[in-house]
Amino acid sequence: MSEMSLEEWNRGVPCEEDGLSHCGRCKPKDLPVTVYRSSGSLSFHKSPDCRGLAAGQQKVTERGDRPSPVVDIHRELAISQGLLPCKECFPGHNRRV
Repeated sequence: MSEMSLEEWNRGVPCEEDGLSHCGRCKPKDLPVTVYRSSGSLSFHKSPDCRGLAAGQQKVTERGDRPSPVVDIHRELAISQGLLPCKECFPGHNRRV
């Protein structure tokens, strides 16, 4: 099986092996293996110091709540949980992973 480029994967080119578009096994891994999130986040981040993550936690604080801790998780777990790449950390990245 030839390796698929990220551009091909984003276009939905079918996997040579199973014929599926956006095949998880075929997707080039342009994202880091370890990513960061907090329990209320809808995104995952490249760094625990992300401005977007800090802004979200600040909003929680302003509501009078306590922000959840930032934890590191495996990229595939974040994706399987429905989290999307952060717009700050991954500018221009296709939000569909």
